[in-house]
Amino acid sequence: MSKTATLLISRQPLRPTSRTGWVAQAKKAAHWLKDNDYTLCSSVGIQTWELITSLGSILGIRQRIYLNADNEAEFTDLSAQVQQQFDLDPNLTESIPVFLERKLRSKVDRLAARDRAIVSGSDLVLPISLRASSGLTGLIENKPSSAINRGFQMPYEGRSEPIAYRIFEADLNPELSGLDENYITHFTRAFNSAWPTERPIDFYRDLLESTVYPRRAFDSLLNIVATERIVASANHMPRKVPTVSFSALPPAKLIAMIRWRARYSRMSFEPYGIGIATGVAREMSILPVVYHDGSDNGDDIDDVYWRRQSRGRITDWETEKEYRHLGDFDITGVPKESLILFCHTGKEADLIEQKTGLRTIPFVK
Repeated sequence: MSKTATLLISRQPLRPTSRTGWVAQAKKAAHWLKDNDYTLCSSVGIQTWELITSLGSILGIRQRIYLNADNEAEFTDLSAQVQQQFDLDPNLTESIPVFLERKLRSKVDRLAARDRAIVSGSDLVLPISLRASSGLTGLIENKPSSAINRGFQMPYEGRSEPIAYRIFEADLNPELSGLDENYITHFTRAFNSAWPTERPIDFYRDLLESTVYPRRAFDSLLNIVATERIVASANHMPRKVPTVSFSALPPAKLIAMIRWRARYSRMSFEPYGIGIATGVAREMSILPVVYHDGSDNGDDIDDVYWRRQSRGRITDWETEKEYRHLGDFDITGVPKESLILFCHTGKEADLIEQKTGLRTIPFVK
């Protein structure tokens, strides 16, 4: 029987690259496991486990994937889904269920049980980057030293550079002030994982090779143009109905709303977007949000419920001048002369225009 091993990595700061220490060490350790004919024990659900699983898939390492499930039917479906999402070779992959009693099915309990199963099922543990007080550190305290290979371990490091940024009014491109409300704009953002248009393995493959984070708002904008589609999201939408959000707010007025939202681990807005001429946008069913007071949820108005939005008690959401489109938005029907792209810097604008052939205006020259 093949020897089994796992790489242990605590939760890490957002948006790593191939140059990030723990990513580079994980790649080296995965190559060592392959060279020494180990079966890799891993999982999915958080970025560190998914990166390990992706390494195993890319390198063609035998894997045991441990999956939380409530019953056999759910486990079977999840196994097939993970195999497809991570491009796993069925001849090299075995899925292992982690079932829990109903009373122990909180998210914390489920993840802790999964991690215990992985460590106990591994003949060898390779710590990569562990926080001193993490649950993973506790799991290997009683492992014999012969079952631990610390040759790839590095100190745990927090983020050294900010992922938020600010734009000052004095630096704004004067070209923005002439746009007024001539465009209704969908602003893109950085993704902390795969885009809705791709599989996780595609995201991790790029991350493992890229010296910059590969799913920045800049990249998201180019992906929309390349796929010719803005994918709808049900997050924070009435009745969880997927919609695409736009804003009629002139881009120059956007900078006052740019801030880091710690609750969602992302910016409220980023200076990247695709604008559609106002008249064309309305013709393509991009419609204004209907704002209401918090006590009036409007659920009984079936024809406009997906456009309903509370004005808010602390933040005045009406200032965003939000518009919405029901479902995904296909940009192939928009004439090129009615499209405009926005980005952060002049250098980016030149690159985007070369790639897309679309007029691109930077927020900062």
